[in-house]
Amino acid sequence: MSETRFLHYEGIEIEYILTRKDVKYVNLRVNKHEQVVVSAPPQVPINDIENFLLSKAEWIINSLAKIEQIKQSYVKQKENESLQ
Repeated sequence: MSETRFLHYEGIEIEYILTRKDVKYVNLRVNKHEQVVVSAPPQVPINDIENFLLSKAEWIINSLAKIEQIKQSYVKQKENESLQ
């Protein structure tokens, strides 16, 4: 079961998808679709999950920015190719 949740860090809203499943630890990833995805065991309180995310907030923001930069670079490259 997945749910979309929001977390605020220094005025920035971070949207993430939380999935409760049979994993040993809380897992965090940022996928190529610029989605922050968290997997956590059912018994871990939401407060603990959000504290973990807050501790990783700068990494999350930097990862999202890096993906956006790569996407923009790809679009510019395709535009330049089509102009030639």
